[in-house]
Amino acid sequence: MEKLRTLESFCEQYGMLRNQKKTKLMVINGQKEDRLPIELTGSAIGHITHYVYLGAYFTEDGKMASMMKHQLEACRKHVNKFAAFVQKNSNMPFAFKHKVLTAALSASMLYSCESWLTDNTSGVNKLYMATMTMLLSIEIGIPELKSTLLKRQGAFLRKFRQKSAGDEPLAHALNLVQREGMGQRLTDAAETDGDPELASLESIRSQCRQKAADGATRYQTYLEMNPDLCVHSI
Repeated sequence: MEKLRTLESFCEQYGMLRNQKKTKLMVINGQKEDRLPIELTGSAIGHITHYVYLGAYFTEDGKMASMMKHQLEACRKHVNKFAAFVQKNSNMPFAFKHKVLTAALSASMLYSCESWLTDNTSGVNKLYMATMTMLLSIEIGIPELKSTLLKRQGAFLRKFRQKSAGDEPLAHALNLVQREGMGQRLTDAAETDGDPELASLESIRSQCRQKAADGATRYQTYLEMNPDLCVHSI
């Protein structure tokens, strides 16, 4: 309260106004009475269970699953728009559809994914697979999102550790979670060799070739149409 009073006094002294829409109260491990509105001069700071800062969601329960849930709920409207776009432009070349997916949907779906230090990504993977099905009109042979998340998280962690002096708040936070459940996820991401996405795609290609060799006509047709099993430039 003392800090809030100081802020209020500073604003009054210099003729500034506090942004009431963005000034909220979030309580972690508190009691019911701790969540009551804070009354200030002519306004009140209300309680919220989650807050959006620079596009990333923060929740008062501190759970990664809650944070990801809010982000996916906000992303669903973009998925619906992409579904309508694909249906309306069914004859548009794949390359253009893919650009729309990458620019308008994947960016919002995977925003701040570097902080998703959890193996429980089934919700975002399900949404991602649904959008890929819309794009490709197939339901099998699509690489899951795990390799993409691992690649992004690994790149971020390695870059941060190279530049970090070790005394930043994030460095202290990473050291703390290293001893908790996220520790193995941090190790897996930071020590990933090569490109997980390319490795995942190569695994799918190998499976396709093996099934074609075993006599599966669908996969034999895939190989006849696209022997390299890759996306060709247009």
